[in-house]
Amino acid sequence: MKIISILFFCYSLSFAQSQLFNSPQEVKKFADYLYCEFDYLRAAEEYQKFLRTDKNDTVIFKSVLSYYMMDRFSDVLNFSVSSSGNFVFYDDTQFLKLISLFRLNMFNEFDTTAALIKMIGSKLETNSEKLIRFTFLMRDSISSKGFIVSPFDETEKTTIEKFYDRKQNPHYKSPLLAAVFSSIIPGSGKVYADKLGDGIFAFLTTGVFTFLAYDNFKADHKFRGWLFGGLAGLFYAGNIYGSAAAAQIFNAGVQFNFQNDIQIYLTKKKHYLPEYDFCN
Repeated sequence: MKIISILFFCYSLSFAQSQLFNSPQEVKKFADYLYCEFDYLRAAEEYQKFLRTDKNDTVIFKSVLSYYMMDRFSDVLNFSVSSSGNFVFYDDTQFLKLISLFRLNMFNEFDTTAALIKMIGSKLETNSEKLIRFTFLMRDSISSKGFIVSPFDETEKTTIEKFYDRKQNPHYKSPLLAAVFSSIIPGSGKVYADKLGDGIFAFLTTGVFTFLAYDNFKADHKFRGWLFGGLAGLFYAGNIYGSAAAAQIFNAGVQFNFQNDIQIYLTKKKHYLPEYDFCN
């Protein structure tokens, strides 16, 4: 009987501790600790556990923010919040979705969320307007410079104007012009497309095979003359095609570097996401 009583006491103590440590407040406290330790994955899991029993505005937003900090942008977009009930962080959550759309390059869906933020008169409207201008820089079409730079203050305008100028006047190379150059002087089209080494190689190989063909025809070695002549023609044609392709590759690099520079700039700006001090 004494053994049974001891076992029952141990079980009761264990159950009480379990209930204590798994209470909503303890779960929230543990989740907050994980969040402040940058363990966003486990923090999000604990926040979700807490939200099954208590709908706390701050916890809801910190849960969404945890997914964002892990670059899980699809999870941010799938997180549903209602504008009813005076949800304190509604605007902030919508802005997180806006940034997530931008980082996923989902610019077609971007305008709807941006319009929603403007419609509700968000405190983050200026920040959202800045992101909108960057989407115009990332798309094929672009508006006037005045429209693009209008939301930015003086500390940013110069940088945004430079982005605009790069967008309006990209230093592209013409594939047609590259091909024409190489048809006149083998390899010159590749030099034009910023491929100096390839251009020199194309010039030398085409020139060497052309000279060998000429020299063998002159010496009445017709077979070798036709062989080297065929190789010269092959390299000549390949050099023309390669020059046009090099210009296209150069243009793709210009576009990539432009978009990458914008992403680097926005990363430094944290995509205009406000600072949230939840750890003090």
